[in-house]
Amino acid sequence: MAALRERIEDAFAREYPDGSPALREADTSAKRIRLLLDVADYVLAVESIAIGADEKARLI
Repeated sequence: MAALRERIEDAFAREYPDGSPALREADTSAKRIRLLLDVADYVLAVESIAIGADEKARLI
């Protein structure tokens, strides 16, 4: 699970570097979590990993 978390963190950093417009516009916790969830869903799909909602919540 730690390696998967690291992949998601790396993908997030590449997708939303410091100062990116999307990151600046994410001015609430819900908006920031949405960005992170989108990246997590992408990484899980690319890696062909299926996990439950509880596991995904712990992951992000």
